[in-house]
Amino acid sequence: MTKAAPATTPKKKDLRKTCSVCRAKFLPANRKSLTCSDDCKRARRNKSGRAVSRKKRKPKQFPISNIFVQLLLRHAKQAGTVQIVQYITAEELLELREMQKMQLATNCYSVRDFADYHFCHVYPVHGMSHIGKFTPRNLVLGNGTLNRQHANRYFGGGDFISPAHKTNRFDVQSWMSDAEIIKLMIECIGQQEWDAFDKVAKLQPSTKQSYIDLLTPLLDRNNPAHRQYLKVFDEPRSTANELRAVLESVTDKKVFLLGSRGYKSPMDLVISEYRRVVKYRPDLAPVLKALEQIEQTARYFTFDSFGLDHVEGFFFDILHGIEVTDAVLAELADIVVEALTTSTAKMKNFDKVDVYDPFSPEEIEARRQRMSQLAA
Repeated sequence: MTKAAPATTPKKKDLRKTCSVCRAKFLPANRKSLTCSDDCKRARRNKSGRAVSRKKRKPKQFPISNIFVQLLLRHAKQAGTVQIVQYITAEELLELREMQKMQLATNCYSVRDFADYHFCHVYPVHGMSHIGKFTPRNLVLGNGTLNRQHANRYFGGGDFISPAHKTNRFDVQSWMSDAEIIKLMIECIGQQEWDAFDKVAKLQPSTKQSYIDLLTPLLDRNNPAHRQYLKVFDEPRSTANELRAVLESVTDKKVFLLGSRGYKSPMDLVISEYRRVVKYRPDLAPVLKALEQIEQTARYFTFDSFGLDHVEGFFFDILHGIEVTDAVLAELADIVVEALTTSTAKMKNFDKVDVYDPFSPEEIEARRQRMSQLAA
């Protein structure tokens, strides 16, 4: 007879887990437990929290293509030093940015050939013993043609760097990239002041650069259908509108555009500049009052802004430092009288408005009878 095989006792399942922190074996209170003790649980939580916070602190790329940053770079290169913005405050940087918004809004509707409106220096950058700074006190917005004619003349006032205070360490060298120049400029301004400005301004890359960033992963150089798009994409002189058209063609979606900045006439710009500069030069108050009076009268009678063409140079020179003397005030009075006379002469003659009655007397009587019947 064959003997029966002895029955084997099944092995018990090991219900223990390995602690995710100290790697010790432990019996979990529930299936979701990952640590063996409160200390290990606390350590694991702190470790994951540090990882999340490190991920959130990813540094933001500096918007070197931003239009305001490019404005600062352009003028630093022109002056040959970043000291043109030394000791500038966050409030003054914001004032410069508002000036640029006004400049763009006026240039958008300019009808002159290359007579756009410039950042003009009260104390010139070149041609004098000092270097004019790029600060609100030393800058005004003015007609480009008048600015070119003005050249490096100086009437007084402004803000400048004297040779005794110029530092070669802040010079802009020809071999420097834009990123290196802006880094040197922020060092000259002070990181704390720049951060305070950027916290309010929230500088973003230019519209053109944002389109380039969106198109980079979408365009395939091995795709024959994308060749026409790549010609526009690879051309450095392509405009933002051309790149937007490519983006809309590739994605087959319309790109949302913000509204325009609104119409700003040359007169609006001049009044805006006098309102801004009067805090640095209180003697400009009577000139500002005269400009506001001219503009209010022009808009009341002609529904349009006053044309500055023949007197713009007069107000341009005053902004550039000419002292407001009795002779200047006398000339200003003549301009005001002429402007008011011209505006009122264009007033519409409201006495000649034709009165048009669409109903004949018979029709009016018939209508009155129908209304009385309905009322009864």
